[in-house]
Amino acid sequence: MTKPEYFICIGGLVPEDNELGMPETPLRSRHDDWITTTAIRCSKVFIKLEIPGDYTEIDPRALRDLVVREAQNTAQMWLSVIGFVEGASYSTRISTIEDSTGCIRALGPKPRFGPRSEDLRIENAKGFAGAAAVLSGTNEHFRRALHDYVTALNFTPDSPFYLYRALDSLRKHFDNDWENMHLSLGTSKSRTDELLTTYANKIRHGESLDQQMLFNAYRGHHKALKYVRNALRTFLIKNNQADINPALPNLGPTVVPDITANPDFGGLS
Repeated sequence: MTKPEYFICIGGLVPEDNELGMPETPLRSRHDDWITTTAIRCSKVFIKLEIPGDYTEIDPRALRDLVVREAQNTAQMWLSVIGFVEGASYSTRISTIEDSTGCIRALGPKPRFGPRSEDLRIENAKGFAGAAAVLSGTNEHFRRALHDYVTALNFTPDSPFYLYRALDSLRKHFDNDWENMHLSLGTSKSRTDELLTTYANKIRHGESLDQQMLFNAYRGHHKALKYVRNALRTFLIKNNQADINPALPNLGPTVVPDITANPDFGGLS
């Protein structure tokens, strides 16, 4: 029998609250063969995941990111329960992961993708920031789309829904006409369906993604993020009121996620 794999994920509690505590609490996850144990102490959320050994056939990097996604989802579930009974608002973002071998990796604020650790930063970020701020203040659809896009960066099972809703918000600017939006932004129905619609529809209707769909959504996460980011950038260029005039982005596909190492980590006892 293959030995199970263990992972420990940690995220900081926002806002910090050293008085909030939760003892180690096991729970069988949405995947019937995964067991999560969650604890909260010292303004940190600790999640230990035990998964069966047959997942070792998956690329280790892909498996780690899938584990992080499940840990983030579990953390949000418990914080929602606590927030409901306490009348309080807490959140977290998983920032470190340790595997069964003791290898520790960090997830910074910028998701990294592929062997070259590519991120999603926009070239001439400072120039775009000014234009984005101006347009966010005057265009509600752009403002909502930006919020959904950066929410999707937090790599949860609901990320495809937020990315789809970002495009849907931009559609409102075009009098609810998808075709006009596609013509203006260089998007397309076929590409949107391929990257987002199948997953987003299930999530929007309150259904869970099964294990295969979750993994497929993970594999296409960078392509989907880049697709929506480029649509937002094109929208900004065509509607900006600031002094920038860069070339329109290329809406082509790209690669898969990666995460970097961090030597500082505390385990779940």
